[in-house]
Amino acid sequence: MVPQLAFLHQHVFLRLFIPLASGIAMADYLFEAHRSVLLGFLFCLFLLSFFLLLSGFFCRKYTFRWLFGAGVYVFFLTLGMAVCSFHLEKVVAAFPIEEATSRVVLTNHVQEKEKSLLFSASLQPTGEKILLYFSKDSLSKTLKRGDELLIRSKISLPKNNGNPDEFNYSRYLLHQGISGTAFIASGSWKKNGHTDSRSLRQIASDWQHGLLNLYRQQNFLSDQYAVLSALTIGYKDDLSDSIRESFSISGASHVLALSGLHVGFLYGLLLFLMRGFSRSFKLKIVRAVVIIAVLWLFAFIAGLSPSVVRSAVMFSFFALSTLANGRLFSLNSLSAAAFMMLLVSPCWLFDVGFQLSFVAVTAILFIHPLIYNRITPKHKLLRYVWGILSVSLAAQIGTAPLVLYYFSRFSTHFLLTNLLVIPLASVIMYLSIAFFLFIPLPFIQQWIVWLLKQALDFLNSSVRWVEHLPYSSLESVWVYTLEVPVIYLLLFFGVRFFYNKEAKTLICALTLLLSLCSYHFVMRLQDHPRNSIAFYNIPGCATAHIIRSDGSSLLAYADTVPTNKRMHQVMNRHWSRLQLETPVAMRETPINQNVFLPNRMYNFCGKRICFMRTSGWALSSADSDLELIIYMFVKVIKGQ
Repeated sequence: MVPQLAFLHQHVFLRLFIPLASGIAMADYLFEAHRSVLLGFLFCLFLLSFFLLLSGFFCRKYTFRWLFGAGVYVFFLTLGMAVCSFHLEKVVAAFPIEEATSRVVLTNHVQEKEKSLLFSASLQPTGEKILLYFSKDSLSKTLKRGDELLIRSKISLPKNNGNPDEFNYSRYLLHQGISGTAFIASGSWKKNGHTDSRSLRQIASDWQHGLLNLYRQQNFLSDQYAVLSALTIGYKDDLSDSIRESFSISGASHVLALSGLHVGFLYGLLLFLMRGFSRSFKLKIVRAVVIIAVLWLFAFIAGLSPSVVRSAVMFSFFALSTLANGRLFSLNSLSAAAFMMLLVSPCWLFDVGFQLSFVAVTAILFIHPLIYNRITPKHKLLRYVWGILSVSLAAQIGTAPLVLYYFSRFSTHFLLTNLLVIPLASVIMYLSIAFFLFIPLPFIQQWIVWLLKQALDFLNSSVRWVEHLPYSSLESVWVYTLEVPVIYLLLFFGVRFFYNKEAKTLICALTLLLSLCSYHFVMRLQDHPRNSIAFYNIPGCATAHIIRSDGSSLLAYADTVPTNKRMHQVMNRHWSRLQLETPVAMRETPINQNVFLPNRMYNFCGKRICFMRTSGWALSSADSDLELIIYMFVKVIKGQ
């Protein structure tokens, strides 16, 4: 048998996962671009799978043995398309064009924003999930989950601002099951009652907030409390921008995202405590049941967030796989977990956390042995250190293409970071467990709190120290969409070559590498900056972006003191693709006489830009006709 086919035959769920995931991706694309043909395409695929399955079942000739396998593949491809289409159709809704009165029930705890209060709500009686932004005032601060309200507002379908390379927010909300958004002004809502009925996730959220209250009672400092809450029970709302940036630059963001790493700590602890339960099959069953129960209890008290649920499912399959083959981890059990997750929630395929988690574990399964076996330290401490470094390196190799694609940043000191933060994170996890276990013994609990504070301070200071090391991260690294699957194919053939040492595998890897470099070179030439003017649709930040061909650029603001933080967040990816230097802000003082003109008018390459912002323009006059090539209304001008 061909080695590639033998590999697939050994991993049954991988053979099912590939067509299922492909079908989900195809349905998502067709739903957005060609929704009208999706149903017909599904019907044709179903007929094709039915024909192939029947042909493979009744045709006994050896030469046609592939028909049944092809039928199974097309069937699961169709199944993936069907479940994804069904999920998306449930989310899409039609709302009134004008303002209307609606009845809603608030379904989550409040998230406080800078200028508003955010609640998710269920639209009654249809049940669509919507996001409501309440104007922040004394009355809206009294709202809580379970309140039934009458609101007067326009509910809008999620939409993007139309800026180039911006985050596809509307698609993100669609995948999250959000049908619409609305802003509720003060006085535009009325409390109509309250319901005490709770879903399982809402009960879990209440438990999570109860644990947060226990943390708050211990007088942790703000950063201590924020990191502890994120690291142990997945609550990230209190993380400051500075602490998020520090963990991101140093390569420790995965510590703050409660997911596979943290559930893996708990899984490893349980395996260690129950290491004597491997002597018989019955004891193995007991161990698997206890591990799965504890993992799901942890997921429950962490609020049953999607990332924790995915990790709990993954490690539950790992626990069950020990009953079948005795292996703690396997590609088949990983594929089974992913397969079951996507059947239940197909849009998880597009979740960055889902992708990173499964790619990281896959890389650890295949790349970690290659790295770890290169060096065999004899000392126990050195073996522990080398184990952390090799696992970190394997996971980083596996996740690097996705990290570069989504975040355009690569943390160069990730090995040093993980060598510091992984032991500290595990210590904090285990201390937090002890903190809750010793609640009946306050004297001991206070010592645990003191240890937690020291560990959290050491963790935060270590991350900030790595952040400020020279060349701590590579910024504005641009990876094109098509390059991501090519890089993973290159990685696949590279790893395969280390295992089989076949010349044809090396030729495939080198061919892919050459193709990748050629494609990237051509695309970067096409994206080279040119003399141009760009306008961005960013509320509260009216700006003209004057771009020069040498990569330098100027930002001409309509406001004297703009709040441009939001603009940099939105447009940073686009600027990375265009290989632009950090834009220079132009305000009242002219930076270049060839660009700046009085009264917020700008001239560049023969194009004159005017911000028509205030009513003062209504009384202005000129000695001669003024030719404006581009003008931008920032707000309505009243007057003659």
